[in-house]
Amino acid sequence: MNLKQLEYDLKIQNNNIKILQECLESNNNSIQKNDSFDDTQSITELLAEVKNNLDNSRNNINYIESIKNNLLTIENNTISEDEIDNYYKKLTESLDMFNAFLVKYIKNTSYAVNYNVHNHNINHVNESDSNIKQSNSKHNTFTLDSVNPNIFFNNTNETKLNNSFIDKMKEFDQKNADNSGDNKVLLISEKQNKIFLPYTMRELIEILSTSTRYKNVQDLIDKKYTLPLDKYKNGVISRFREAYNFMKRKERASIADSLDLALDLAFNYKLNPAIIVACKNLEELDTYLDCLELGELDKFEYFEIKYEMLPTKKIKK
Repeated sequence: MNLKQLEYDLKIQNNNIKILQECLESNNNSIQKNDSFDDTQSITELLAEVKNNLDNSRNNINYIESIKNNLLTIENNTISEDEIDNYYKKLTESLDMFNAFLVKYIKNTSYAVNYNVHNHNINHVNESDSNIKQSNSKHNTFTLDSVNPNIFFNNTNETKLNNSFIDKMKEFDQKNADNSGDNKVLLISEKQNKIFLPYTMRELIEILSTSTRYKNVQDLIDKKYTLPLDKYKNGVISRFREAYNFMKRKERASIADSLDLALDLAFNYKLNPAIIVACKNLEELDTYLDCLELGELDKFEYFEIKYEMLPTKKIKK
């Protein structure tokens, strides 16, 4: 074993990661375009295999780097035969697993990555196998801070907003004078088959002031903050979709970072997908995940989470 071989193996592992990320991005494109799938099991299994292979390749990179560092620090630049055997055994198993996944992916998905990518990687794998054998032998956003808040609820000649909008906001403010209009509860209701997301008046005003899609406040709440519960029938796919959208839309993250979080949260079976949607930013989501892991959900204070469950049917004896 020499440094040249280690560098080559690092190149193979990094290449595998790029291909896996392309597969994941392609799969994500399909998930984002469809609200329901005929075969959710196959998609779930595919996501799991991508995750396992990505984790494995990243672990291999750390492992190879460790061997590389050890080799550089040893005086005679050699390592034991047992270490060499273990190294190549580990990498061979990894390449076999990656190859099996890639063949299955291209065979079973209609939206697979370009076949040339697959063939290119197989060639690298074959070369690596041979070497192993030889060696082993920007946008501006509206904020209330930027304007006089009185323009939303009082008649004034200075407002740039139209009168109908002001009237709607005044009416809504009067109806919600006792609680300021904020909704600090995430309600997941089996009874109504709906999810009601938390919101603040600041959010509603910001959206209505920059969008013509909604007729009034209630229309906005009904369309943006009320979701069908059926949308989250498959937990893995739903968590993946919502985590990706969370990172892309709320955090303005890169595709790679968004896919990483999506894949990480997809298999967190304790996490309800609606909670990802309800969180306003990464700080809220990270706090909830920490509380969830520690079993201290009572310490999560950003919003309250309530469930309305259907009554269980009594079995007649």
